[in-house]
Amino acid sequence: MANKKRKLLDQDIAERVKKENEEITKPSKDHFQMSKAVQITIALLLATMVLFGLIYSLIQIL
Repeated sequence: MANKKRKLLDQDIAERVKKENEEITKPSKDHFQMSKAVQITIALLLATMVLFGLIYSLIQIL
């Protein structure tokens, strides 16, 4: 009887741990939106740096 209760308890713990691990490893939708926003921001910053670099080079040439 005690062995059966222990098995049921172990199964319950295993199921709970499995559910928690699935929730932790599952990517959220907010993360995708944030990473997209960060990519756009970095692309804009790089584009402005390149633009200012080109303008600076043209000013030095002239």
